[in-house]
Amino acid sequence: MLPTGLYLTSVFLLSRHNQAGSDVFDCFLRIPDLPLDIAMAATQPIYIDNRMETSGVNLVTFDSPNFADDVQALLGSETLAKFSPILPQSVILVNDTNRYVWGFSVIYSYPSSLSASGNPQQYRRNSTAGFRTGRIRALAPGDRYLITPIPGVWSRFKADGKTYYSPAMTYELGNSIETYISDHVSSNEEIHLTLDSVIFEDGEIQGPDTIGRLTALNEQLRAENDLIAKLDGATQQDRMAYLQTMVGSTVVGEYGLYLSSLANHFLTLLNQQDLSEFNAVFSRMKQGPFLNNAAVHRRTE
Repeated sequence: MLPTGLYLTSVFLLSRHNQAGSDVFDCFLRIPDLPLDIAMAATQPIYIDNRMETSGVNLVTFDSPNFADDVQALLGSETLAKFSPILPQSVILVNDTNRYVWGFSVIYSYPSSLSASGNPQQYRRNSTAGFRTGRIRALAPGDRYLITPIPGVWSRFKADGKTYYSPAMTYELGNSIETYISDHVSSNEEIHLTLDSVIFEDGEIQGPDTIGRLTALNEQLRAENDLIAKLDGATQQDRMAYLQTMVGSTVVGEYGLYLSSLANHFLTLLNQQDLSEFNAVFSRMKQGPFLNNAAVHRRTE
């Protein structure tokens, strides 16, 4: 195991340092006797950047001895065959810690494909257990999570052997895979994959967090706490009036957008006179998503 906690067993592995001094591993895979799309993808240069501050949340890559068995469990044989062209660019995140993982962020970056702003195109996979689900959707110790470069294609394999959220092949997903191959595989374009952050169930965040998840999630928590303060103990008439105001709020940023979304959800429940669901959601929201009602935070020694 490499010091970063990233498992790699490439046929050809180069190590270098990026400008920030982080280890970057350039993997050039040579896998014979594969279908054309897979063989083409498997020779594609993929730079895996795992700058986690502590080991224990690991990435299993396409060339790992464990990848084939893990992805078979995650997808099943029929789905596996349909998704095979994108598997060389996919990784399996493994929670090898003794803690529950509440969320994580992975970034796919394509330096040769520029957006309108002139920056490399990116696909960001931000996965969380949700603010009001407890441990139900969190990654328990030993759980595995398949991450692919296609939105909507992912799967989770529990340590107890059960698989959740295995993707089903649809016409739209088929088109997405074909488009991805055309845009990023056929040209043999280099791909950068970064494990940007991991958040544990106590709210501790690890990793570089270049996309600012700590700030964004805490703004959402602030919106929930402000909503709780206004609605807790208020009459239904006062609740309706406040929620209607917040739905039409012009407050910008993560805080304003999330507050407006929450207000719309609660207003819908009240309009439907679904007080049971309103009270259940409100009660879970008051408990907070993290242990001890913590915010997202860095560990302080």
